[in-house]
This record gives sequence, structure tokens and C-alpha cells, in this order.
Amino acid sequence: MTRWNLIALFFMTLEATALTALGQSLGELDTGYKIQLLWTEEPPGLGASINSTTLYPCVGYIIRSNVERSQDTLQIYMTGMIAPKPCLQDMNEATGTCYLGNIEGGSYFVAIYYRGRRDLYRLTIDDRELIVHPVQTTFTTVQDK
Repeated sequence: MTRWNLIALFFMTLEATALTALGQSLGELDTGYKIQLLWTEEPPGLGASINSTTLYPCVGYIIRSNVERSQDTLQIYMTGMIAPKPCLQDMNEATGTCYLGNIEGGSYFVAIYYRGRRDLYRLTIDDRELIVHPVQTTFTTVQDK
């Protein structure tokens, strides 16, 4: 290999490492989560605001999540955190949001998954009023609004 090929390979390796590091989590159960269910205007429907209970050393940590719906169960999968680049130093919660969909009145389960664990809540929607009851919780608290 020529010197230029080695330099190019070095920079490609650095770039791949940086992309991998962005999705890393900070420990097995590095934090608990506070989740607030609320109605959103854009897009119209039900959303969730997610905050960590642990403070992180930079402003702007983002909690990654995705949502699936299976019949009467809304499933929120928290898949890790993204560290801000650059790091503006200050102790702050990690935050995230997810859109659960345009949900009609009725009763649902809300299952929240993180690192192989599941918390389960019962959600009742009555005339756009949200009522949440814990069924099984280990790492989350949910508030209705």
C-alpha cells in the first residue's frame, strides 16, 4: 500500500468509529426516564416527551426512540442516546420525543422497552382526556396531561 492509501484508510476508519460512537449508550441501565403523554397539534395526535432522570455533562443529549402499534398496544422502543457534537458543557437531562399516532378514544396498553426491559402502562382516552395507570414499572414514570 502506498502512503496515500494508508492515510485514506486511516481517515475512513476514524469516520466509521465516530458514527458508531454516536449511538452508544452509557451503561446497562444508566438512567430512568420520565415520560409525558400529551396531545400534539402538528401532526395532530398523541405524542410522548421523554426525559432522562440522570444529568449528562453536555447540553443536547438526544434520546433515540421509535414507535410501533399492534392492535391495542402502543410500543415505544428507546434505542439509545446521541451525544451532542460539540459538547457545550453543562449538566442537563437527555430529551426526546416520539409521535404515537392519531389515537381514538378507548383503552390501550403502552409498553416501553429499553435494554431488554419492559415497562407497561394502561392508557384510557376519554373525550381527549388521558388517564394512565402503571401495570409494571422498573425504569419509567409516566405522566398524563
